Amino acid sequence: MFVRWKKRKRFDKRLNRQLPDYLYAVLVESIRIDGKPRQKTIKYLGSIFSNLVNAPFRMSRFWVEAEKNLSELDLSPADREKITNDIKKVVPLPPEIGSADKTSPMVPKT
Repeated sequence: MFVRWKKRKRFDKRLNRQLPDYLYAVLVESIRIDGKPRQKTIKYLGSIFSNLVNAPFRMSRFWVEAEKNLSELDLSPADREKITNDIKKVVPLPPEIGSADKTSPMVPKT
């Protein structure tokens, strides 16, 4: 299993201008069908605007959604850690989450 990032381009027809892309994180699994490799979608993890991947509020919102979706899956701790590290390469943990208690690194402080 691995994280696949999909990019959806956005365009505002009224203003005739390009808008920031929308990034989707999807957990997929490689399988072979009739001898050809295919990607089977396991779970949608979350989405964020490409220009806001370093905005703390958007990062926090993305990680809360990703954590919720990951918790619905029956993953081993090693698989979960690998998936989390793959996501961190594109969307880092927000400062308040990164410094939170190590037992629950995805829960924002209240």
